[in-house]
Amino acid sequence: MPVITERADIAAFVAAGQGDFSFMVKAFAEPEFARPVADWIRTPVVPYLKNYGEDGGIDDGAALFIARLDDRLAGHMAVSRNWNGYALIGTIGVDRSMRGQGIGSALIEQAIAWTKVENLPGLMLETQNNNLAACALYEKHGFRLGGIDRCLYRGLDPQSNEIALFWYREV
Repeated sequence: MPVITERADIAAFVAAGQGDFSFMVKAFAEPEFARPVADWIRTPVVPYLKNYGEDGGIDDGAALFIARLDDRLAGHMAVSRNWNGYALIGTIGVDRSMRGQGIGSALIEQAIAWTKVENLPGLMLETQNNNLAACALYEKHGFRLGGIDRCLYRGLDPQSNEIALFWYREV
């Protein structure tokens, strides 16, 4: 059965956000501009489960979407107009038990379509250097690394090895 993405109200978006959005961290990568994610140098760590939660990324006026697979809620995404004229994917998540079935790709394709309808030049999002599966997904869909912030997460944890990665895609 195909993945179905659809516009959602806040209640459906929140319901879709009740899944397990955690991921296994096995390494931190050293991001490099114009180099494929698969070629980034990795520093292995003792594997641990990471979950950023899904409480952010819903701007006023955001377009909310949910994804279903076999009539089950599988993921959600919030897209809005960013201050710089790009569309911003503020939240995107796929339930851990349903990954690898095209749900993330379907949500990204929905974001691209929304960006075109809104007549915006492109879209952007932020992730981290420990979520390499997400980085590879964004790269697969034509995003390119446009910015790196090594200090963003240090306010939360001065010892953090997390690097904020800003991805962009023109439409």
